Order: sequence, then structure tokens, then C-alpha cells
Amino acid sequence: MTDKFEYNYSSPTPEERREIEEIKRKYISKEKNESKITELRKLDKKVRIIPKGVGISIGVSGVLIFGTGLTCILEWNQIVWGIILGVIGVLFVLVAGSIYKYLYNKLKEKYKPKVLALSEELLNHIEN
Repeated sequence: MTDKFEYNYSSPTPEERREIEEIKRKYISKEKNESKITELRKLDKKVRIIPKGVGISIGVSGVLIFGTGLTCILEWNQIVWGIILGVIGVLFVLVAGSIYKYLYNKLKEKYKPKVLALSEELLNHIEN
């Protein structure tokens, strides 16, 4: 008894080749679209998150400074320092919203061309 190995090779027919290429194209274009959608989401997130983080940080800092001023007045009898810190804290809180709006608009303008280009490209690709 001889162990024999047989191997038959047949290449895909032209019809099978076209079908394989068509399936391959579907997956390649989907990956490209997914990466573009991911990039679009990252840009949008960057425009929203950075100003929000800065605004919240400034606002919370202002509240803490204001609280320190209150502590100076109520606990340590340091009225002058308490008033100074309280005013600085209130200013921080009042400015936080304006800084948020400024940064949001600035980043929105900075990334606007890229976001619009990616959006148009994705929308045109979906329609076709």
C-alpha cells in the first residue's frame, strides 16, 4: 500500500473571478468609509469636548477659589483676603461660559473645511 498524495489545481473561471473581485471591492470600500466616518466623529468630538473641558475646569476652579474666600472670611477672619479671593472666584465663574463659547467657535471654524469635505464625500458615496 503506497501513500500517495494527489493535488488538483483549478483556477477560478472568469465569472468566479468577477464575483470574487466584486465581493473584495465591497469590503475595501466599506473599510475606507468606516475610517472616514471615524475620522469625522473624532473631529466632531474634538470640537465639542475640548471647549467643554476647559470651560468646566475654569468654572470649577472659580467655585473653589470663591469657597476659599468664604473660608477666609468665616473661619479665619481674613476679611480682605476673603473678599479678594471671592471676587476672583466669581470672575472665573462668570468668564467660564464665554471662554467655552469662544473656544467652541474657534475650533468649529478651524475644523469646518475638513468636516464639510468628509461629510460631502461620505454623503456622495452613500448616494452613489
